[in-house]
Amino acid sequence: MRFHIRADASGEIGAGHVVRCQALAGELVRRGHAVTFLCRSLPGNMSDLLRAAGFDVIDMPVDANCTWTQEMDIVWCEAFVHKHPADWLIVDHYALGVSWHRAIRGAGCRLLVINDLPGQDIDADILLDQNLIPDHAAQYVSHVPRECALLLGPGFALLRPEFAAMRQGSLRRRANGDCDSLLIFLGGGDVFEETALMIRAAGDTIRKWRKVVVVVGQACSNIKQLEDMLIMRPGWQLHVQTDEMSRLLCEADIAITGGGSISWEKCALGVPSLAVVLAENQAPIVATLDMQGAVISLGELAALRCETVTARLNDLSVPQLLEMGTKAAEICRGDGAARVVDVIENQKSNDRQR
Repeated sequence: MRFHIRADASGEIGAGHVVRCQALAGELVRRGHAVTFLCRSLPGNMSDLLRAAGFDVIDMPVDANCTWTQEMDIVWCEAFVHKHPADWLIVDHYALGVSWHRAIRGAGCRLLVINDLPGQDIDADILLDQNLIPDHAAQYVSHVPRECALLLGPGFALLRPEFAAMRQGSLRRRANGDCDSLLIFLGGGDVFEETALMIRAAGDTIRKWRKVVVVVGQACSNIKQLEDMLIMRPGWQLHVQTDEMSRLLCEADIAITGGGSISWEKCALGVPSLAVVLAENQAPIVATLDMQGAVISLGELAALRCETVTARLNDLSVPQLLEMGTKAAEICRGDGAARVVDVIENQKSNDRQR
């Protein structure tokens, strides 16, 4: 089958939408399907990285002011689909809502919508929300067509295959009870210099860190500042737009991250962590993971103080880390992309039978 994927990345939007779509695209290609990404050339986009990974990417229009509306997106995408037909269009984009969905389905594509915001109307053949939210299905059932398949929860989290492959080794390593290796990743853009705050907090702890790994995306505007903060700290490393996040997480005893898609990467590998709410849609995810004992919530970034993070790191004990890792590993196995493609291919099989 042929798939088009509509997703954007930028310093403002972040990289998460494209990263999880890339994981799904990789599984589709491994099974012999064709994939084309449709992405706007926004500052901090990931189009070159997608091309380097072997994907076809179509650069959508962008002007000096990045002016673009849902209506303009509809016109462009409808024209593209008519010229380049596809079996499915996958969309992962907060700014493209039900009017966009209906237009694309009307153009002859089946539609898979990846969403993080329950309560909005969605017109799709498949709805995927990989987050862990109480009463998840009840929040969607009245907002989607009756025939729409609901794929809900971290069991469908879109992770690259190496997370599932590394899972058992990561879980075995944690049984040692080590707690001297830290990973810090607060999203690709680091818009509010939250990474610098975490570096200062980690540096103020009573712990003797053997290794601290700091990860940022290519859209980060203050890389030089972060390099200067780390240069005098032996064993502290900065990674920019790494493709080795699975290995870095495996090697970390503790992580400090946002509450987005990396939540499921941590769970797949059983990584105990502190989580910061970086966007409104992350709040229920972090709260639920905290309630289940898989993370310790640091609350919203705007209200967070450096000394609070330092105190939380100081208070962590080996038994607590072991329990958090165990609870996290129960939530997600890392094979969600394969499960999603199974559903897509089963729909095709059912069509043939009818």
